[in-house]
Amino acid sequence: MVNAWLAHVKATMKLHKGKPFKAVLKLAKKTYKAVAKVTHKKAKTSKKRPGKGKKKRRGKKKSAKECFDACEKTANEKGKTCKQFIFGREGKKGSCYWEHGPCDSY
Repeated sequence: MVNAWLAHVKATMKLHKGKPFKAVLKLAKKTYKAVAKVTHKKAKTSKKRPGKGKKKRRGKKKSAKECFDACEKTANEKGKTCKQFIFGREGKKGSCYWEHGPCDSY
């Protein structure tokens, strides 16, 4: 299956032989009409982790201490305590989550 834009550029190149590629791209840009994309929307489903508590994202933080402080602040506003929090490493570096739920589910 050929990309519609690439097919249009090739056709423009045939019409304007001898022109530099950059000039052909500029001409193609002026005459190209984008094809409407058909997108399939997926229904959002919430994935429940069996036997797991809930996670509440607290945003990006620079240190575990900042993450803990954000967790404490949120917990205090809701009249709860921050017993567990997650501070991301490597690929999730800086991500901060508050884990709330029964301790035996982790």
